[in-house]
Amino acid sequence: MKHNNQNLSYLYQALTDITNRMSSLKKIPSPLISLLPIALLVGMLFITIHTFGSDALGGGSQISLLTTTAFCVFIGVAFYRVPWKDYELAITNNIAGVATAIIILLIIGALSGAWMISGIVPTLIYYGMQIIHPDFFLASTCIICALISVMTGSSWTTIATIGIALIWASVRRKGSMKAG
Repeated sequence: MKHNNQNLSYLYQALTDITNRMSSLKKIPSPLISLLPIALLVGMLFITIHTFGSDALGGGSQISLLTTTAFCVFIGVAFYRVPWKDYELAITNNIAGVATAIIILLIIGALSGAWMISGIVPTLIYYGMQIIHPDFFLASTCIICALISVMTGSSWTTIATIGIALIWASVRRKGSMKAG
């Protein structure tokens, strides 16, 4: 029985050592250190927007985001000893988590582009203006969008196709719809 107790105490000591080493490796940054990347991002975005104006979305803001991400990784690797493998694993898990949504958005973009090029959306605008009476336009829009969403299974598809057509139909009517 004494031999068993020695083995258990040795195992307990080994597990305690491993836990202590792991907790020392995974220390949490202070709030001040956590604010450094945010301050860097806000500063870089301010400079980017001040420099490029409305063209800031053409690439300058993405550079700011990538630079801030690199700064965060530098802090983690240099000061908190987080191995690069942990970052690779986190990146892989995040991409795997959003892959389905990205594929759905690509398919919706392809569908709405095909509908635009083939003339379906302009046809819907034309017939929408001819068929739908202005007094029932909002109710008709709601019913049409609900039906299309149920049939396609995607509200994004409805917005990108029928939604655009109905918005243009309402714009073309020039004030025939009154709020309230």
